Amino acid sequence: MDIHHKEFGTVRMGGYNKEEVDAFLDMVADELDRLLHRNQEQAEMVESMRQKASQFDSMQQTLQNALINAQKSADSIVQEARAQAEAGAHYIDVNAGTFVGEEAQKLQWIVEAVQEVTELPPSIDSPDGAVIRAILPLVQQTPLINSLTLDPPRIQGTLPLVLANRPTADSPNAWL
Repeated sequence: MDIHHKEFGTVRMGGYNKEEVDAFLDMVADELDRLLHRNQEQAEMVESMRQKASQFDSMQQTLQNALINAQKSADSIVQEARAQAEAGAHYIDVNAGTFVGEEAQKLQWIVEAVQEVTELPPSIDSPDGAVIRAILPLVQQTPLINSLTLDPPRIQGTLPLVLANRPTADSPNAWL
């Protein structure tokens, strides 16, 4: 809409035609309303994007902290595995029982970290037969399965795993 070059017809005594002026002003008002509405929508969109950017910044910081903590944990686990090996251990104790509901995932991570720094087999320490079963395919050496108690459900869930994974006479750490 070109408001700078708009011309109105004149009526008696040099005045402008009222209907033309009113119609033009209605068009200007409609366009102004449309632009104000569009400006408001864009301002809301900008604010929404600022909030999302702030959330992403917060998430990025949280992830960076998590990565730093994971690295510290990995370093600690690796140091502990090396210390056990240097102290003459025949098996490296691996345990994630404090992570209820996440034990299998955490224990997998621990076993992988330990196996990267030592060839000694793990001593899998878990009261949960399902966790042990999930970890066994990951171990590179015949493990020692720990935490067997006289609790009948534990015996039923764990003893078959112990028997199926016991070292043989030619195993590097044969205990039988």
